[in-house]
Amino acid sequence: MNRDPINDKHLMKELSPFLKSGKQIAGRIKNLDLRELRTLFQFMEKEINQALEGYIAIWGQEGLLELFRRLLQGPLLNEIEENLREIPKILKQNAAKDPRYSQLMRLIKEAEKNRPLSPFWAFSCMVEDIYVFCLAPIEPIYSIQKVEDSTGEVRARALQEAFKQTCEILYSPYLQVIWKLLYFSQEKIPGDPPSFGSLSDQLYKKLQKEYPDLVHPKAALLRNAAVHHHWEYQSVKDSIIVWDKKKPREEIPIEELIVSLRDMYTISSLTIRNTILLYIMRDIFIGRGMFDFTMKGIRVLVNKDYDQIRSLDEEFNELKSSLFKPSRI
Repeated sequence: MNRDPINDKHLMKELSPFLKSGKQIAGRIKNLDLRELRTLFQFMEKEINQALEGYIAIWGQEGLLELFRRLLQGPLLNEIEENLREIPKILKQNAAKDPRYSQLMRLIKEAEKNRPLSPFWAFSCMVEDIYVFCLAPIEPIYSIQKVEDSTGEVRARALQEAFKQTCEILYSPYLQVIWKLLYFSQEKIPGDPPSFGSLSDQLYKKLQKEYPDLVHPKAALLRNAAVHHHWEYQSVKDSIIVWDKKKPREEIPIEELIVSLRDMYTISSLTIRNTILLYIMRDIFIGRGMFDFTMKGIRVLVNKDYDQIRSLDEEFNELKSSLFKPSRI
């Protein structure tokens, strides 16, 4: 008679180091301050490594593999697979909250059609450091919150800082991604993008016909004004005069600037990240068969069906040859 691996008392005893670490991590998450997100990641890494090292010291690496094999027996692996297949739907729902998502995905699909996998290369500047990818959207949040909570000149100063952080940390990498996608969509190889101001202005002009909402028309002006302190608050009208070397002085109401800040922050933080993950998960991992291959491989190992390993090797060679073909989705 097969044992239920989850209710096996011996197995639960073996899992105790991981359960202890899980409780520690859950406690940190419950009281999380977003400004300490990097600290949380480091704590999670330390706790998981300690649990793994402690288990391996007692049971060895083979024992660890056997533990995970037993955990994945029964319906658990099917549930994991079903949940993973739902991720693209959730990502799309989140990305589609921004009406600009449709233009962004259309540009990605055009690049993919002309050069398969080119969007992934375009995204590399954002995804190569997972810490930065996850944590960058957090950086401007407290400046943005200060804008929401303050008034007058204090709000104007907070707004200047929020623009600086949003443009430097989020919007600049976002523009570089759009630059590369645009070149790939035109069957060209992108070179190094120009500096922020020129990049923003050039993209705004080039995208007007088919993708008019992907780049803010005043992104260069607002970034340069904030960074170079060309930012004069006008208390009578509750407005700010901004300018840079190439553009004359312009007075803009603070409420209008806040709308611009929200637009630039949203697309360069949440929208682009949800769209990148959607493309990787749906169009690469699932669409090119990598997900099915991975799940089959896990089942072969879980069930110790070693006769299937040779067929997996053949499937892997076929998979490699299909990677640079257009996605099936």
